[in-house]
Amino acid sequence: MKYRIERYGHTRFSAPVREHHFELRIAPWDDAGQRLTALELTVVPPATTGVHVDCFGNQVHRASLMTSHTEVAVRLVAEVETLLGNPFDFQVVAPGRELEWVAGSLNQAPRLLDFLLCRSDRVPDLAALARDGLTPPDYAASRPAIPNLRPTPGAAAGNTVGAPPRRDRAKRSEPAGHHASPSRRGAAPTGTDLAPKFGTAASRPVLAQLQGAMAWVEDAFEFDAEAETARPSLAELFEEGRGSSRDLAHLFVALARGWGFPARYVRGYLDPAYFEPDEDDPESKQLPQISHAWAEVLIPGAGWRGFDPARQLLADQTYIRVAIGRDADDCPTQRNTFKGEAQAQESEDRLEVQVLEDGS
Repeated sequence: MKYRIERYGHTRFSAPVREHHFELRIAPWDDAGQRLTALELTVVPPATTGVHVDCFGNQVHRASLMTSHTEVAVRLVAEVETLLGNPFDFQVVAPGRELEWVAGSLNQAPRLLDFLLCRSDRVPDLAALARDGLTPPDYAASRPAIPNLRPTPGAAAGNTVGAPPRRDRAKRSEPAGHHASPSRRGAAPTGTDLAPKFGTAASRPVLAQLQGAMAWVEDAFEFDAEAETARPSLAELFEEGRGSSRDLAHLFVALARGWGFPARYVRGYLDPAYFEPDEDDPESKQLPQISHAWAEVLIPGAGWRGFDPARQLLADQTYIRVAIGRDADDCPTQRNTFKGEAQAQESEDRLEVQVLEDGS
């Protein structure tokens, strides 16, 4: 799939500011899973700009405006080609060896421990939040991966950090719980044949268990498709029962880490078809395009695979990764510092993703 992405942001200050420095994480990744073929970033008023890659591999554009100003506008135009069509296409590791595979990967790439051990208010230990009617799947049944850090021959095969999964929009045979049309929300897996046997974690592949966990998320929480912010604490999601894609991504990251699998938070863009009305739902409406969040879990034999609990899908070529982190605090869209008397800001943010070429 080839996409053109245009993002426009305009910030007005209540009073003049100066020595304004800011960072932006809005450009798509360029890696084995997606190719960034064009990129143009414009800042008005003209600013001193630069670019670097942060410790998570995110492309960070920075700018400095030293003179006094009351507003700033940023326009990004990018073209990207997503390359991996089928997230189920990988060499399967036997369920009984999955945690051994993870242990070998941790041994060979200790940096992955960041995505396993980190806990925060946004990504806490879910056991502390469990309550009647809102009890997460029994991830504690999985044996911890950390104590056994023996190198395992071939354990990290396919573990390319930053290679996203993709779903081919062409018609083909789909595993249960996976749906080819991005214009429809994927149905939650149901039935005993799809329910993960959490009490015997080694008896089913973790990929199947995580698909079942997405179904639990859909049953337990309501997705707010128009919300763009993440709650400062996941406890608020459990209290209110409704959250943004960012909240549900944080929940899924916490669940996977609790099972003993490295997981990371991902922010990015979606195929525009996801925002179109659902032809099977007469009450649905056209939604404005906004950025989206999902989780990526290190799957034995596959490497990073994306799970979107908000839309009940495995991420595929209709998902465009922009930034990753342990949680949303690691990859903010914009970070600012400035001098001045401004007490308030008014912001406008517009996003338009267009399909240039359909891979099907």
